[in-house]
Amino acid sequence: IAICTPTRDAILAVTVRSLIDQLRSYPDASWFPAVGTYINNNRTLLVQQALKLGASHVFWIDSDMSFPPDALQRLLADDKDIVGANCASRTYQGVTVRLGDAYVDSRNPGQKLQEVDKIGFGVTLVKIEVFKKLAERWFEMPWAMDEKKYVGEDNYFCKVAQDAGFHIWVDHELSREVKHLGLFEYTVG
Repeated sequence: IAICTPTRDAILAVTVRSLIDQLRSYPDASWFPAVGTYINNNRTLLVQQALKLGASHVFWIDSDMSFPPDALQRLLADDKDIVGANCASRTYQGVTVRLGDAYVDSRNPGQKLQEVDKIGFGVTLVKIEVFKKLAERWFEMPWAMDEKKYVGEDNYFCKVAQDAGFHIWVDHELSREVKHLGLFEYTVG
């Protein structure tokens, strides 16, 4: 299994701690970082490395995530082509997983897995067979005329994978334990 971390510049210390804990609990995995300006190019390079390695899965961990040490094992147990955590975004919308035009809420216990349309790749496991079946342009960032913005590389991948017949799942239990790290201004006033 290739644990892949694309980053523009740095990997946060808390993410490194989570990665170390994950690798200790699943020593058969290999970790690959990719540093560069364009995240979509980094993701492509990492998949190419995973294919050369002969990996069975790509476990995406973004450079600003905190996750439990058994996250990989839990997603492997879900046994889905594409499955991940509903990571909080750094906006007031809160989550990255979508079903149709609505965001999916993972805060309430009860449902473990749910099929969705789109998932951010902050903490996501993808079987290597998905990449093998799709054209190598996995992570494009096209302009969405109706929304007047670029489509994120992970959302583009989800659309292409769905068009090829793959299903995308969110693990709600894991989602409640994953954190998206960011900057916050502290003040005494």
